[in-house]
Amino acid sequence: MTSGVFTKDFILGASVNFFLMLGYYIPMMVMTLYVTDSVGGSIGEGGLAAGLFVIGALISRMSCGKWMSYTGRWNLLFYSTVVCLAAVLLYFFAHSLVMLYAVRLVHGIAYGAAATAVGTIVAGMIPPERRGEGLGYYLLSITLASAVGPFIGMVIISRWGFKTIFAVCTVAALICVVQTAFMGRDCKKRPVSVQTTAHGGLSSYFEFAAVPISLVCLVMYFCYSGVMAFITPFAKQEGFTAAASMFFVVYSVVILVSRPYTGRLFDTRGENISMYPSFVAVAAGMCLLGVSKGAAGVLASAALIGFGIGVVQSCGLAIAVKLTPPSRLALANSTFYSFVDAGVGIGPLILGLVIPFTGYKGMYFLLAAVALLCMLLYYFIHGRSAGQPQGVEETVPQTL
Repeated sequence: MTSGVFTKDFILGASVNFFLMLGYYIPMMVMTLYVTDSVGGSIGEGGLAAGLFVIGALISRMSCGKWMSYTGRWNLLFYSTVVCLAAVLLYFFAHSLVMLYAVRLVHGIAYGAAATAVGTIVAGMIPPERRGEGLGYYLLSITLASAVGPFIGMVIISRWGFKTIFAVCTVAALICVVQTAFMGRDCKKRPVSVQTTAHGGLSSYFEFAAVPISLVCLVMYFCYSGVMAFITPFAKQEGFTAAASMFFVVYSVVILVSRPYTGRLFDTRGENISMYPSFVAVAAGMCLLGVSKGAAGVLASAALIGFGIGVVQSCGLAIAVKLTPPSRLALANSTFYSFVDAGVGIGPLILGLVIPFTGYKGMYFLLAAVALLCMLLYYFIHGRSAGQPQGVEETVPQTL
Protein backbone atom coordinates (compact mmCIF):
# COMPACT_ATOMS: atom_id res chain seq x y z
CA MET A 1 0.00 0.00 0.00
CA THR A 2 1.41 3.34 -0.94
CA SER A 3 1.36 6.36 1.32
CA GLY A 4 -0.71 8.33 -1.15
CA VAL A 5 -4.45 8.84 -0.98
CA PHE A 6 -5.40 9.46 -4.60
CA THR A 7 -4.79 6.05 -6.12
CA LYS A 8 -6.72 4.83 -9.16
CA ASP A 9 -8.98 2.65 -7.02
CA PHE A 10 -9.61 5.47 -4.54
CA ILE A 11 -10.78 7.73 -7.37
CA LEU A 12 -12.92 4.97 -8.89
CA GLY A 13 -14.44 4.20 -5.49
CA ALA A 14 -15.32 7.85 -4.87
CA SER A 15 -16.82 8.10 -8.37
CA VAL A 16 -18.89 4.95 -7.85
CA ASN A 17 -20.20 6.42 -4.62
CA PHE A 18 -21.05 9.71 -6.35
CA PHE A 19 -23.19 8.00 -9.00
CA LEU A 20 -24.79 5.75 -6.39
CA MET A 21 -25.80 8.86 -4.47
CA LEU A 22 -27.21 10.46 -7.62
CA GLY A 23 -29.42 7.37 -7.93
CA TYR A 24 -30.60 8.11 -4.40
CA TYR A 25 -31.13 11.87 -4.53
CA ILE A 26 -32.68 12.31 -7.98
CA PRO A 27 -35.66 9.92 -7.54
CA MET A 28 -36.10 10.98 -3.90
CA MET A 29 -36.73 14.57 -4.97
CA VAL A 30 -39.62 13.62 -7.28
CA MET A 31 -41.03 10.38 -5.85
CA THR A 32 -44.00 11.90 -4.02
CA LEU A 33 -44.89 13.91 -7.12
CA TYR A 34 -44.55 10.81 -9.28
CA VAL A 35 -46.96 8.89 -7.07
CA THR A 36 -49.58 11.63 -7.02
CA ASP A 37 -49.31 12.62 -10.70
CA SER A 38 -48.54 9.35 -12.50
CA VAL A 39 -49.56 6.46 -10.24
CA GLY A 40 -52.72 7.97 -8.81
CA GLY A 41 -51.71 7.75 -5.16
CA SER A 42 -52.02 10.17 -2.27
CA ILE A 43 -49.32 12.34 -0.72
CA GLY A 44 -49.08 9.89 2.16
CA GLU A 45 -48.56 7.01 -0.26
CA GLY A 46 -45.92 9.07 -2.04
CA GLY A 47 -44.15 9.59 1.27
CA LEU A 48 -44.19 5.85 1.85
CA ALA A 49 -42.70 5.26 -1.61
CA ALA A 50 -39.90 7.67 -0.76
CA GLY A 51 -39.36 6.18 2.69
CA LEU A 52 -39.22 2.56 1.55
CA PHE A 53 -35.91 3.28 -0.14
CA VAL A 54 -34.39 4.40 3.18
CA ILE A 55 -35.90 1.38 4.94
CA GLY A 56 -34.34 -0.93 2.36
CA ALA A 57 -30.97 0.79 2.72
CA LEU A 58 -31.12 0.46 6.50
CA ILE A 59 -31.96 -3.25 6.27
CA SER A 60 -29.02 -3.97 4.00
CA ARG A 61 -26.54 -1.81 5.91
CA MET A 62 -27.34 -3.76 9.08
CA SER A 63 -26.57 -7.08 7.44
CA CYS A 64 -24.12 -6.47 4.61
CA GLY A 65 -21.14 -6.37 6.97
CA LYS A 66 -21.82 -10.05 7.55
CA TRP A 67 -22.46 -10.66 3.84
CA MET A 68 -19.04 -9.27 3.01
CA SER A 69 -17.39 -11.94 5.16
CA TYR A 70 -18.81 -14.53 2.75
CA THR A 71 -18.80 -12.80 -0.62
CA GLY A 72 -15.83 -10.45 -0.37
CA ARG A 73 -16.19 -6.68 -0.57
CA TRP A 74 -15.71 -6.22 -4.30
CA ASN A 75 -18.15 -9.05 -5.12
CA LEU A 76 -20.83 -7.49 -2.93
CA LEU A 77 -20.21 -4.08 -4.53
CA PHE A 78 -20.34 -5.38 -8.09
CA TYR A 79 -23.48 -7.48 -7.75
CA SER A 80 -25.22 -4.77 -5.73
CA THR A 81 -24.58 -2.22 -8.49
CA VAL A 82 -26.01 -4.71 -11.00
CA VAL A 83 -29.17 -5.03 -8.89
CA CYS A 84 -29.34 -1.23 -8.66
CA LEU A 85 -29.26 -1.05 -12.45
CA ALA A 86 -32.04 -3.66 -12.74
CA ALA A 87 -34.17 -1.84 -10.16
CA VAL A 88 -33.82 1.51 -11.94
CA LEU A 89 -34.89 -0.09 -15.21
CA LEU A 90 -37.99 -1.44 -13.47
CA TYR A 91 -39.10 2.12 -12.65
CA PHE A 92 -40.20 2.41 -16.28
CA PHE A 93 -42.74 -0.39 -15.66
CA ALA A 94 -43.82 0.52 -12.10
CA HIS A 95 -47.28 1.85 -12.91
CA SER A 96 -48.98 0.56 -9.74
CA LEU A 97 -48.30 1.36 -6.11
CA VAL A 98 -47.52 -2.25 -5.23
CA MET A 99 -44.98 -2.53 -8.04
CA LEU A 100 -43.44 0.82 -7.16
CA TYR A 101 -43.18 -0.09 -3.48
CA ALA A 102 -41.40 -3.33 -4.38
CA VAL A 103 -38.97 -1.55 -6.71
CA ARG A 104 -38.20 1.15 -4.15
CA LEU A 105 -37.49 -1.44 -1.46
CA VAL A 106 -35.23 -3.54 -3.68
CA HIS A 107 -33.44 -0.43 -4.97
CA GLY A 108 -32.86 0.72 -1.39
CA ILE A 109 -31.48 -2.67 -0.32
CA ALA A 110 -29.08 -2.79 -3.28
CA TYR A 111 -28.04 0.83 -2.76
CA GLY A 112 -27.33 0.29 0.94
CA ALA A 113 -25.20 -2.78 0.23
CA ALA A 114 -23.26 -1.09 -2.57
CA ALA A 115 -22.65 2.13 -0.62
CA THR A 116 -21.42 0.22 2.42
CA ALA A 117 -19.19 -2.05 0.32
CA VAL A 118 -17.51 0.78 -1.60
CA GLY A 119 -17.04 2.76 1.61
CA THR A 120 -15.37 -0.24 3.22
CA ILE A 121 -13.09 -0.77 0.23
CA VAL A 122 -12.00 2.87 0.17
CA ALA A 123 -11.49 3.07 3.96
CA GLY A 124 -9.29 -0.01 3.79
CA MET A 125 -6.96 1.45 1.16
CA ILE A 126 -6.32 4.79 2.94
CA PRO A 127 -3.08 4.89 4.98
CA PRO A 128 -3.94 5.07 8.71
CA GLU A 129 -1.91 8.24 9.22
CA ARG A 130 -4.03 10.02 6.58
CA ARG A 131 -7.40 8.43 7.34
CA GLY A 132 -9.16 11.61 8.45
CA GLU A 133 -7.98 13.50 5.36
CA GLY A 134 -8.65 10.57 3.00
CA LEU A 135 -12.16 9.89 4.25
CA GLY A 136 -12.86 13.61 4.06
CA TYR A 137 -11.96 13.61 0.37
CA TYR A 138 -13.97 10.44 -0.23
CA LEU A 139 -17.08 11.82 1.44
CA LEU A 140 -16.97 14.84 -0.85
CA SER A 141 -18.59 12.49 -3.37
CA ILE A 142 -21.68 12.49 -1.16
CA THR A 143 -21.54 16.27 -0.79
CA LEU A 144 -21.37 16.79 -4.56
CA ALA A 145 -24.24 14.38 -5.14
CA SER A 146 -26.37 16.10 -2.50
CA ALA A 147 -26.00 19.36 -4.41
CA VAL A 148 -26.09 18.07 -8.00
CA GLY A 149 -28.79 15.42 -7.53
CA PRO A 150 -31.64 17.65 -6.28
CA PHE A 151 -30.73 20.30 -8.86
CA ILE A 152 -30.83 17.77 -11.73
CA GLY A 153 -34.09 16.32 -10.46
CA MET A 154 -35.82 19.68 -10.26
CA VAL A 155 -34.60 20.80 -13.69
CA ILE A 156 -35.60 17.56 -15.41
CA ILE A 157 -39.04 17.34 -13.83
CA SER A 158 -39.83 20.92 -14.82
CA ARG A 159 -38.80 20.39 -18.47
CA TRP A 160 -38.94 16.75 -19.54
CA GLY A 161 -40.80 14.59 -17.05
CA PHE A 162 -40.44 11.37 -15.11
CA LYS A 163 -39.18 9.11 -17.90
CA THR A 164 -36.15 11.35 -18.33
CA ILE A 165 -35.55 11.13 -14.57
CA PHE A 166 -35.46 7.34 -14.80
CA ALA A 167 -33.27 7.46 -17.91
CA VAL A 168 -30.67 9.62 -16.15
CA CYS A 169 -30.75 7.29 -13.14
CA THR A 170 -30.24 4.33 -15.48
CA VAL A 171 -27.12 5.95 -16.95
CA ALA A 172 -25.79 6.66 -13.44
CA ALA A 173 -26.38 3.03 -12.39
CA LEU A 174 -24.67 1.72 -15.54
CA ILE A 175 -21.63 3.93 -14.85
CA CYS A 176 -21.42 2.39 -11.36
CA VAL A 177 -21.33 -1.13 -12.80
CA VAL A 178 -18.65 -0.26 -15.37
CA GLN A 179 -16.43 1.61 -12.93
CA THR A 180 -16.65 -1.20 -10.38
CA ALA A 181 -15.55 -3.68 -13.03
CA PHE A 182 -12.41 -1.59 -13.63
CA MET A 183 -11.31 -1.45 -9.99
CA GLY A 184 -7.92 -3.06 -9.40
CA ARG A 185 -7.27 -6.67 -8.58
CA ASP A 186 -6.35 -5.87 -4.96
CA CYS A 187 -9.95 -4.78 -4.45
CA LYS A 188 -11.15 -8.19 -5.62
CA LYS A 189 -9.26 -10.25 -3.06
CA ARG A 190 -11.30 -11.93 -0.39
CA PRO A 191 -10.67 -10.66 3.14
CA VAL A 192 -8.13 -12.49 5.29
CA SER A 193 -8.98 -13.66 8.81
CA VAL A 194 -12.35 -11.95 8.77
CA GLN A 195 -13.92 -11.99 12.23
CA THR A 196 -17.39 -10.69 11.53
CA THR A 197 -19.00 -13.93 12.64
CA ALA A 198 -16.54 -14.99 15.31
CA HIS A 199 -18.89 -14.54 18.23
CA GLY A 200 -22.27 -14.85 16.56
CA GLY A 201 -25.35 -12.94 17.65
CA LEU A 202 -25.43 -9.17 17.30
CA SER A 203 -21.66 -9.02 16.78
CA SER A 204 -22.27 -10.59 13.38
CA TYR A 205 -24.21 -7.49 12.34
CA PHE A 206 -22.74 -4.61 14.37
CA GLU A 207 -19.26 -3.48 15.32
CA PHE A 208 -19.77 -2.49 18.95
CA ALA A 209 -16.61 -0.38 19.06
CA ALA A 210 -18.21 1.89 16.43
CA VAL A 211 -21.60 2.16 18.17
CA PRO A 212 -20.88 5.08 20.57
CA ILE A 213 -19.65 7.52 17.91
CA SER A 214 -22.35 6.25 15.55
CA LEU A 215 -24.95 7.15 18.19
CA VAL A 216 -23.57 10.71 18.29
CA CYS A 217 -23.90 10.90 14.51
CA LEU A 218 -27.45 9.52 14.69
CA VAL A 219 -28.48 12.41 16.95
CA MET A 220 -26.80 14.98 14.72
CA TYR A 221 -28.46 13.59 11.62
CA PHE A 222 -31.76 13.61 13.50
CA CYS A 223 -31.21 17.37 13.80
CA TYR A 224 -30.25 17.67 10.13
CA SER A 225 -33.38 15.77 9.05
CA GLY A 226 -35.41 18.68 10.37
CA VAL A 227 -33.78 20.85 7.70
CA MET A 228 -34.08 18.31 4.88
CA ALA A 229 -37.72 17.51 5.53
CA PHE A 230 -39.18 20.85 6.56
CA ILE A 231 -37.19 23.75 5.15
CA THR A 232 -39.41 23.92 2.04
CA PRO A 233 -42.75 24.38 3.87
CA PHE A 234 -41.02 26.63 6.42
CA ALA A 235 -39.64 28.83 3.64
CA LYS A 236 -43.04 28.97 1.95
CA GLN A 237 -44.67 30.03 5.21
CA GLU A 238 -42.06 32.71 5.89
CA GLY A 239 -41.79 33.96 2.31
CA PHE A 240 -38.16 33.17 1.41
CA THR A 241 -38.60 30.25 -0.99
CA ALA A 242 -35.94 31.52 -3.40
CA ALA A 243 -33.33 31.64 -0.65
CA ALA A 244 -34.31 28.19 0.56
CA SER A 245 -33.74 26.79 -2.93
CA MET A 246 -30.09 27.82 -2.58
CA PHE A 247 -29.73 26.39 0.93
CA PHE A 248 -28.26 23.04 -0.08
CA VAL A 249 -25.98 24.63 -2.67
CA VAL A 250 -24.35 26.78 0.02
CA TYR A 251 -24.41 23.82 2.41
CA SER A 252 -22.51 21.68 -0.10
CA VAL A 253 -20.00 24.39 -1.09
CA VAL A 254 -19.04 24.94 2.56
CA ILE A 255 -18.43 21.22 3.03
CA LEU A 256 -16.38 21.08 -0.18
CA VAL A 257 -14.18 23.96 0.98
CA SER A 258 -13.83 23.01 4.64
CA ARG A 259 -13.60 19.21 4.63
CA PRO A 260 -9.99 18.83 3.40
CA TYR A 261 -8.81 21.20 6.15
CA THR A 262 -10.89 19.63 8.92
CA GLY A 263 -9.75 16.17 7.85
CA ARG A 264 -6.11 17.23 8.02
CA LEU A 265 -6.76 18.84 11.41
CA PHE A 266 -8.24 15.54 12.59
CA ASP A 267 -5.05 13.72 11.59
CA THR A 268 -2.63 16.22 13.10
CA ARG A 269 -4.44 17.57 16.19
CA GLY A 270 -6.94 14.84 17.09
CA GLU A 271 -10.69 14.48 16.85
CA ASN A 272 -11.83 16.85 19.60
CA ILE A 273 -10.53 20.00 17.93
CA SER A 274 -12.67 19.12 14.91
CA MET A 275 -15.75 17.69 16.62
CA TYR A 276 -16.56 20.23 19.34
CA PRO A 277 -16.84 23.22 16.96
CA SER A 278 -19.14 21.16 14.74
CA PHE A 279 -21.79 20.83 17.46
CA VAL A 280 -21.66 24.57 18.15
CA ALA A 281 -21.90 25.35 14.43
CA VAL A 282 -25.01 23.18 13.95
CA ALA A 283 -26.67 24.67 17.03
CA ALA A 284 -25.90 28.22 15.85
CA GLY A 285 -27.15 27.39 12.35
CA MET A 286 -30.43 26.02 13.68
CA CYS A 287 -30.98 29.11 15.83
CA LEU A 288 -30.18 31.41 12.92
CA LEU A 289 -32.57 29.51 10.65
CA GLY A 290 -35.29 29.86 13.27
CA VAL A 291 -34.97 33.65 13.40
CA SER A 292 -34.20 34.27 9.72
CA LYS A 293 -36.50 36.55 7.77
CA GLY A 294 -34.58 36.74 4.52
CA ALA A 295 -31.90 35.31 2.27
CA ALA A 296 -28.87 36.45 4.28
CA GLY A 297 -29.90 34.62 7.42
CA VAL A 298 -30.97 31.47 5.57
CA LEU A 299 -27.74 31.20 3.62
CA ALA A 300 -25.62 31.94 6.68
CA SER A 301 -27.42 29.15 8.53
CA ALA A 302 -26.71 26.85 5.56
CA ALA A 303 -23.00 27.61 5.88
CA LEU A 304 -22.95 26.88 9.61
CA ILE A 305 -24.98 23.68 9.34
CA GLY A 306 -22.95 22.54 6.34
CA PHE A 307 -19.70 22.99 8.25
CA GLY A 308 -21.01 21.18 11.31
CA ILE A 309 -22.66 18.22 9.61
CA GLY A 310 -19.72 17.85 7.22
CA VAL A 311 -17.29 17.52 10.12
CA VAL A 312 -19.56 15.14 12.04
CA GLN A 313 -19.91 12.86 9.04
CA SER A 314 -16.26 12.64 8.00
CA CYS A 315 -14.65 12.73 11.44
CA GLY A 316 -17.32 10.48 12.94
CA LEU A 317 -16.60 7.83 10.33
CA ALA A 318 -12.84 8.27 10.82
CA ILE A 319 -13.28 7.72 14.58
CA ALA A 320 -15.37 4.59 13.95
CA VAL A 321 -12.66 3.22 11.64
CA LYS A 322 -9.92 4.21 14.10
CA LEU A 323 -11.51 2.20 16.91
CA THR A 324 -12.12 -0.89 14.80
CA PRO A 325 -9.77 -3.80 13.99
CA PRO A 326 -9.07 -4.00 10.23
CA SER A 327 -10.77 -7.41 10.00
CA ARG A 328 -14.07 -5.83 11.15
CA LEU A 329 -13.84 -2.70 9.02
CA ALA A 330 -16.87 -3.75 6.96
CA LEU A 331 -19.01 -3.98 10.09
CA ALA A 332 -17.76 -0.59 11.30
CA ASN A 333 -18.89 1.05 8.04
CA SER A 334 -22.26 -0.70 8.03
CA THR A 335 -22.81 0.14 11.70
CA PHE A 336 -21.95 3.81 11.19
CA TYR A 337 -24.22 4.28 8.18
CA SER A 338 -27.05 2.25 9.74
CA PHE A 339 -27.13 4.74 12.59
CA VAL A 340 -26.94 7.71 10.20
CA ASP A 341 -29.80 6.30 8.12
CA ALA A 342 -31.82 5.72 11.29
CA GLY A 343 -31.35 9.36 12.32
CA VAL A 344 -32.47 10.60 8.91
CA GLY A 345 -35.40 8.19 8.88
CA ILE A 346 -36.89 8.72 12.34
CA GLY A 347 -36.30 12.48 12.42
CA PRO A 348 -39.18 13.59 10.17
CA LEU A 349 -41.56 11.14 11.88
CA ILE A 350 -40.87 12.53 15.36
CA LEU A 351 -40.49 16.16 14.35
CA GLY A 352 -43.71 15.99 12.35
CA LEU A 353 -45.49 15.32 15.64
CA VAL A 354 -43.63 18.15 17.37
CA ILE A 355 -44.26 20.92 14.83
CA PRO A 356 -48.00 21.36 15.59
CA PHE A 357 -47.01 22.36 19.13
CA THR A 358 -43.82 24.34 18.46
CA GLY A 359 -44.16 25.62 14.91
CA TYR A 360 -41.21 25.49 12.53
CA LYS A 361 -39.23 28.14 14.38
CA GLY A 362 -39.72 26.43 17.71
CA MET A 363 -38.62 23.13 16.18
CA TYR A 364 -35.35 24.65 14.97
CA PHE A 365 -34.66 26.15 18.40
CA LEU A 366 -35.35 22.74 19.91
CA LEU A 367 -32.93 21.11 17.46
CA ALA A 368 -30.28 23.67 18.42
CA ALA A 369 -30.64 22.52 22.02
CA VAL A 370 -30.39 18.88 20.94
CA ALA A 371 -27.14 19.63 19.07
CA LEU A 372 -25.62 21.20 22.18
CA LEU A 373 -26.72 18.26 24.32
CA CYS A 374 -25.11 16.00 21.75
CA MET A 375 -21.82 17.74 22.50
CA LEU A 376 -22.14 16.50 26.08
CA LEU A 377 -23.00 13.03 24.82
CA TYR A 378 -19.86 13.05 22.69
CA TYR A 379 -17.74 14.18 25.64
CA PHE A 380 -18.87 11.36 27.90
CA ILE A 381 -18.74 8.52 25.38
CA HIS A 382 -15.61 9.51 23.46
CA GLY A 383 -14.29 13.05 23.80
CA ARG A 384 -12.85 12.76 27.31
CA SER A 385 -10.82 9.69 26.33
CA ALA A 386 -9.79 10.90 22.87
CA GLY A 387 -6.08 10.52 22.28
CA GLN A 388 -5.76 7.59 24.66
CA PRO A 389 -5.06 4.10 23.25
CA GLN A 390 -8.31 2.66 21.96
CA GLY A 391 -9.42 -0.06 19.63
CA VAL A 392 -7.41 -3.08 18.58
CA GLU A 393 -4.47 -2.94 16.25
CA GLU A 394 -4.15 -6.01 14.06
CA THR A 395 -1.43 -7.11 11.72
CA VAL A 396 -3.65 -8.93 9.29
CA PRO A 397 -3.35 -7.77 5.69
CA GLN A 398 -5.87 -5.09 4.79
CA THR A 399 -7.02 -6.82 1.66
CA LEU A 400 -10.38 -6.02 0.23
